[in-house]
Amino acid sequence: MVLRAPRGPRVACARALRTGLVADAFELTRMALRRVRGTWIAAAESVWPGYVLAEPAEGVDLEELGAVGALTPRESALVRRLGGSSHVIQVSQGRIEDGELHVLFGPLAGLEPLVSHIDRHRRLAWLEPERGRRLAVGLEVTSKT
Repeated sequence: MVLRAPRGPRVACARALRTGLVADAFELTRMALRRVRGTWIAAAESVWPGYVLAEPAEGVDLEELGAVGALTPRESALVRRLGGSSHVIQVSQGRIEDGELHVLFGPLAGLEPLVSHIDRHRRLAWLEPERGRRLAVGLEVTSKT
């Protein structure tokens, strides 16, 4: 489920866990490559700024927690696979051969069919696990043929 975090993700996670109504609460972050003074660096940034993901405890109603939305089971599985136990999506590396993306390593390996758009300038790949719902993750394309 998705909770709004107007005072910041740490405050929202601590409050949600303290109530005992959620089993886990976290901010999903991604490592993104940014160019600073001519050098590419990896920087952590929130995937959905102002929101926290939480897994409700058994028998807890989403409305009771004040959830603003919920992830579909497919989206939830994708978030778990991409972020792992650290909830940080690392940058993947791949190449484009004959117009087709091949991810060499990283969390996007094997998820090429979900990639709907690649921004080589920003080094991002847009995933679309459900129609109309997109997620941007880091992707460095090393070559294109």
